[in-house]
Amino acid sequence: MKQHLVALAVTLSLATPAIAAENSGTLVIAGGALSSATMDVYQAFADSAGNEKAKIGIVPAATGSINKKYLALQDIFAEFGVSKDNVILLPLAVKNDKKTKDVDESQWSKNGNDAELAKSIKDLNAIWFVGGDQTLITKVLLKEDGTDTPVLSSIREVYEKGGVLGGTSAGAAIMSQTMIAGGNSTGALIEGFKNDYSSMNEQEYGPVVTSRGLNFFPYGTIDQHFDRKGRLGRLIVSLLEDKKQDFAYGIDEGTALVVKDGQASVVGTGGVTVVNTKDAQHTSVSTQSRPPIFV
Repeated sequence: MKQHLVALAVTLSLATPAIAAENSGTLVIAGGALSSATMDVYQAFADSAGNEKAKIGIVPAATGSINKKYLALQDIFAEFGVSKDNVILLPLAVKNDKKTKDVDESQWSKNGNDAELAKSIKDLNAIWFVGGDQTLITKVLLKEDGTDTPVLSSIREVYEKGGVLGGTSAGAAIMSQTMIAGGNSTGALIEGFKNDYSSMNEQEYGPVVTSRGLNFFPYGTIDQHFDRKGRLGRLIVSLLEDKKQDFAYGIDEGTALVVKDGQASVVGTGGVTVVNTKDAQHTSVSTQSRPPIFV
């Protein structure tokens, strides 16, 4: 297992003492593309949840392949002693899974406001967010005014009482206050920002789009698939635009940042890039006589 220690003391001032005291749980923030070669990430999550004592809720909202991913996660966590009966699919989704003929999961889109579901989540000690489109997660869990739904409030309560929150890809993007929804480095550096996000097609090209995340990770902005998709440029541009943050963290594929009590470790096959723009200066050019040259 590849493991490096990363001190978050430099960014701890971003979290007030009250936040530090309340958030006594663990975050396992994975950069995507998890596989049998990166089981260390899942092990870190299962270990933090107590293995055979774990009761894990799966939030599938980001994907349309709900049943496939849920069954795969049951098998994965079973390898670390978690009973399959204790890996529970939470009915939170926007897209219908076309392979489940008896259920239309798109009808789960309003379940963030379901009082009974919110109550049942309080019996869990771990929540895992699957990958896909991060804006679908926030669509289900945030109200239109940006405040928490009852279900999201219960998820926060699980975390604040010492539980574990984890996620991969889109499930990592939602962890920070500012969520990167789309765009690539070239688009961000040349075109800057745009305000609207229409579909997952915009995740891989064009100007960067940011929106409200769920703010479980108060130390800076999170980006994922960092090495494979060359996202340093878009992360820097996003951070320069964000007046609330000076730090950002780019998590490689097959890798997770595991955060507990203001300290973090990195598990998996890659690394985590820390970006600090506190003293950065940049010049905006309003006109350009020639197109840029790409090498």
